[in-house]
Amino acid sequence: MSNFPHNYSSPTKQGVPDVVIPSSLMSQRVPKAIPTRNQVLSLASQSGSANASGTINFQIPGGQNQNGFLRAGSLFWRGKVVVTLNAVGGNADNVTQFSNETLSAASLINRFQLNANGVNLETISKYDVYHAILQSQAMNPNYVDKDSSIAEYCNSGVTSGTAQTATFNFCIPLCSGVLSNEKSFPLFLSGLYLQFDLNSAIGAFKTRGTASEDPVSYVCSENELVYEIIQPDFSLLQGMREQMSSSGRLFEMPCSTALGLQSNIAAAATSFSYNVGLNLASVSAMLMAEIQTSKEALGKGATSAVVRNSFIRNSSESTTVSRKYFLDSKQLCSYNVSMDSQNLLECQRALSALLDPQITTLGARAVATNEQDSYTASGIATQRFYVSGQSARRFNEADSIAMCGTPANTLVIQNTKDGVTIASSVYIYVIYDQVVVISADGSVAVAK
Repeated sequence: MSNFPHNYSSPTKQGVPDVVIPSSLMSQRVPKAIPTRNQVLSLASQSGSANASGTINFQIPGGQNQNGFLRAGSLFWRGKVVVTLNAVGGNADNVTQFSNETLSAASLINRFQLNANGVNLETISKYDVYHAILQSQAMNPNYVDKDSSIAEYCNSGVTSGTAQTATFNFCIPLCSGVLSNEKSFPLFLSGLYLQFDLNSAIGAFKTRGTASEDPVSYVCSENELVYEIIQPDFSLLQGMREQMSSSGRLFEMPCSTALGLQSNIAAAATSFSYNVGLNLASVSAMLMAEIQTSKEALGKGATSAVVRNSFIRNSSESTTVSRKYFLDSKQLCSYNVSMDSQNLLECQRALSALLDPQITTLGARAVATNEQDSYTASGIATQRFYVSGQSARRFNEADSIAMCGTPANTLVIQNTKDGVTIASSVYIYVIYDQVVVISADGSVAVAK
């Protein structure tokens, strides 16, 4: 996935000489980078402040040489959100927090959309859940627990005590295939338009503590995008534009993104089945998370235990459990993925993190009295759980080969469960590859 690239050693080449001079003993000449002017900019939202379930828009200017490139991996959304609770009351131990699995400020975002010159590059529905999946399954836990706890309030919150409001000053780096790409986006050819559709108050926040109160509303203000632009000499950019125009060449940016889908499982259901048309040229992976429906509707916890939209197994661990994913009737894993250990490693394979010691989940096998400390415990819904995922990637050379996934017109999911399940919301993310192409006149197209 281009959101979180992994580097692997190249295989030993055949036909090399038996004796060579080590590179550390030899002179080396490498070219110098071209002169550029780099600036970190902040761009205020076009739509100003926004309330719960509202919309925030940003228009990043482009199409002129002075716009240069948007540096890869440099953009984040900064803002201030003030949450209003149901009533003044509670006790000094009351805490207001964000609601998703990692308690990230990304809980604010119901849908993320990115356009260029009127063409959609990415739309990720239920972005809050997707963001939490990547944080809990595909990042370093030290980063999530330390850096993200400051920027996004991950696994933390704000002590609201007996007050009726709580204030968060947040910064959210976006898990976007275009914005987190290895290649910087050519703003000199095209601008970008970002839109965040916000969650409801209870969809974004929860409170905990003695006699805590439900969140009833919030206001996002001081919204701005912070990003870095790289400005090469204008003559270089003009030369690139003219060469593209005369030769018909396009600026190409391969990337991966997610198609978000949603379903549900009824209480006491012993199986889950889902099918959808895709018509995609390269599917890399499928991810699926379940969240207890009643917990999503819950705005507060009566005790000091953390209340969150936890990912759950919604099943007992049993050899009768199966997790099957089919692309065009072809089953991805030919063996039955039933046990927790199998499911974890298949999910890591889907995220290109299998046996990678630098990428681990937030979980640990434990049986604890406090639900937030317990992963893969014996309960149906009283534990947090690794999401389910399986890989459809054919090759890992994403840095040198585009479209490394599997072409697919249809996706079918067939899961069987053990025990008495509870009603849950099911969030499915199809990770697929695409290539964004931009012409000299700024016309944009997406091949996927």
